[in-house]
Amino acid sequence: MFGNKQDKDDRLHQLVSIVRACRPASITQAELARRLGVQRSTVLKDLDVLQAKGLYIVDPKN
Repeated sequence: MFGNKQDKDDRLHQLVSIVRACRPASITQAELARRLGVQRSTVLKDLDVLQAKGLYIVDPKN
Protein backbone atom coordinates (compact mmCIF):
# COMPACT_ATOMS: atom_id res chain seq x y z
CA MET A 1 0.00 0.00 0.00
CA PHE A 2 1.30 3.47 -0.84
CA GLY A 3 1.26 6.62 1.23
CA ASN A 4 0.71 6.85 4.94
CA LYS A 5 -1.95 7.86 7.44
CA GLN A 6 -0.75 11.46 7.58
CA ASP A 7 -0.95 11.76 3.78
CA LYS A 8 -4.49 10.39 3.83
CA ASP A 9 -5.54 12.69 6.69
CA ASP A 10 -4.09 15.67 4.83
CA ARG A 11 -5.90 14.64 1.63
CA LEU A 12 -9.22 14.23 3.48
CA HIS A 13 -8.82 17.71 4.97
CA GLN A 14 -8.04 19.15 1.52
CA LEU A 15 -11.04 17.36 0.02
CA VAL A 16 -13.41 18.86 2.60
CA SER A 17 -11.89 22.31 2.07
CA ILE A 18 -12.33 22.10 -1.71
CA VAL A 19 -15.94 20.95 -1.45
CA ARG A 20 -16.80 23.70 1.04
CA ALA A 21 -15.14 26.33 -1.15
CA CYS A 22 -17.21 25.24 -4.15
CA ARG A 23 -20.58 25.53 -2.43
CA PRO A 24 -23.31 26.24 -3.29
CA ALA A 25 -22.17 24.87 -6.66
CA SER A 26 -21.08 21.26 -6.85
CA ILE A 27 -17.80 19.71 -7.97
CA THR A 28 -17.33 16.44 -9.80
CA GLN A 29 -15.36 13.51 -8.46
CA ALA A 30 -13.09 13.79 -11.49
CA GLU A 31 -12.33 17.43 -10.68
CA LEU A 32 -11.64 16.56 -7.03
CA ALA A 33 -9.24 13.84 -8.18
CA ARG A 34 -7.46 16.28 -10.50
CA ARG A 35 -7.08 18.91 -7.78
CA LEU A 36 -5.84 16.37 -5.24
CA GLY A 37 -3.54 14.58 -7.68
CA VAL A 38 -5.10 11.16 -7.09
CA GLN A 39 -7.23 8.66 -8.98
CA ARG A 40 -11.02 9.06 -9.01
CA SER A 41 -11.31 5.73 -7.18
CA THR A 42 -9.30 7.25 -4.31
CA VAL A 43 -11.74 10.16 -4.13
CA LEU A 44 -14.66 7.71 -3.99
CA LYS A 45 -13.04 5.85 -1.09
CA ASP A 46 -12.26 9.11 0.69
CA LEU A 47 -15.85 10.32 0.30
CA ASP A 48 -17.03 7.03 1.84
CA VAL A 49 -14.65 7.51 4.79
CA LEU A 50 -15.85 11.08 5.35
CA GLN A 51 -19.50 10.11 5.08
CA ALA A 52 -18.99 7.27 7.59
CA LYS A 53 -17.47 9.81 9.99
CA GLY A 54 -20.43 12.13 9.44
CA LEU A 55 -18.15 14.86 8.10
CA TYR A 56 -19.46 14.92 4.56
CA ILE A 57 -22.78 13.91 3.10
CA VAL A 58 -22.95 13.22 -0.62
CA ASP A 59 -25.86 14.95 -2.31
CA PRO A 60 -28.27 12.12 -3.20
CA LYS A 61 -29.34 14.00 -6.34
CA ASN A 62 -25.82 13.67 -7.84
